[in-house]
Amino acid sequence: MSGSDASEDRDGTGNREHVRVEHVEDVGRIVMDRPGRHNAMNREMVGELREAAVDLAEDDGVRCIVLTGTGGTFNTGADLSVLAGDASDSRRLRGIAARLHGAVAALAEAPKPVVTGVNGVAAGGGFGLSLSGDVVVVSEDARFEYTSGPAR
Repeated sequence: MSGSDASEDRDGTGNREHVRVEHVEDVGRIVMDRPGRHNAMNREMVGELREAAVDLAEDDGVRCIVLTGTGGTFNTGADLSVLAGDASDSRRLRGIAARLHGAVAALAEAPKPVVTGVNGVAAGGGFGLSLSGDVVVVSEDARFEYTSGPAR
């Protein structure tokens, strides 16, 4: 990987704890890999997503970036299991959202085409993330869900 620092990844392959990076010829593929949590995003995952996007954007051997998820789910937004049910929740959610904005910006500003492969549910912040591609490819099983808060 010409534009990346292998010390950033967990195992020297470009893979991190919650995000896999695959190279197939000149395509760099980012796979969100938290199937047990429906690819819901915690702070670590969105940081890894941004790192992977920047690495592939800077890699001269990559001509196109593809983003998708594992386990039949694209991404279900923030991982609500990290919430404590108290006043600290808003801080936690703001932290995840801020890091997610960095990942979306890295994808949107990539100097090469970005394709998002929506292979299942895209909900909440995952819905927004699915729209970060120049091209959005949607499976027949895809579903988009977004709620803005309690109905009034």
